[in-house]
Amino acid sequence: MADFWLDAGVFIRPNRDGFYSLQLVPTFWQMLVQKAAEGTLASPMRVYQEIADYGDNLSAWANDHRDSGLFVVADQNVQAKFTQVADYVTQNYSGHKAQEFLGGADPWVIAHALADNSTIVGYESRVDISSQTPKIPNVAQAFQIRTVSLYQMIQTLGVVLEFRG
Repeated sequence: MADFWLDAGVFIRPNRDGFYSLQLVPTFWQMLVQKAAEGTLASPMRVYQEIADYGDNLSAWANDHRDSGLFVVADQNVQAKFTQVADYVTQNYSGHKAQEFLGGADPWVIAHALADNSTIVGYESRVDISSQTPKIPNVAQAFQIRTVSLYQMIQTLGVVLEFRG
């Protein structure tokens, strides 16, 4: 049971944008693995699959840490929660948008957080209720799951990161 469940953007955006890139801030990436080993945070295996598909340095890092405990396979409880999430999404969003959402890692992040009564970490913002595009914060809110930014998680954990210089 993790306290925080990480969306794919928590890995992709910091590395791509450079502010916590693998080369510039290796302590960020070490912290993710360490906190996963402590049981504080995790990410669904489906997030790993999205990252591994990029074919870049992040993919190589993810492959090196696939079995570190950071990326978690859904058990039966999580699969049951996924069904609840899928039912909600298909009932509340347009068919094409719902299927697109359900085909990615996002509903698995929500299902894991729901199963663990945990917090989701990501970059998405809530969208207007009239939007037919499901977003993690909107769907998570329907299940009373808290969502926070990466920075809020780092602050909550009291992590201090060092830049390579």
